[in-house]
Amino acid sequence: MQLYSSSPSPFGRKVKITAHLTGLYEQLEVVTIDGNDPESTQINPNPLHKIPALALESGELIVDSKVICEYLIQASGRTEILPDDHRVYHLSRA
Repeated sequence: MQLYSSSPSPFGRKVKITAHLTGLYEQLEVVTIDGNDPESTQINPNPLHKIPALALESGELIVDSKVICEYLIQASGRTEILPDDHRVYHLSRA
């Protein structure tokens, strides 16, 4: 999996922390995007050039940090990270 992100991005940081918590960080190839470098932004596979973006081995792309985090949690089987309470779960996504 390739994670396209930028060092100062809080959304990218959230994904990296989730990857560490789920034990999947070692499986990520982190590709750093420099927003000030036009050539760097061109390698981002997201057509909207937003980060973070997670490119899967299958060629599929996940582009929202909340969805990327949920994907990593589900893929790792570490669902205990998610709140049990349905209300709390949805409030945490707000």
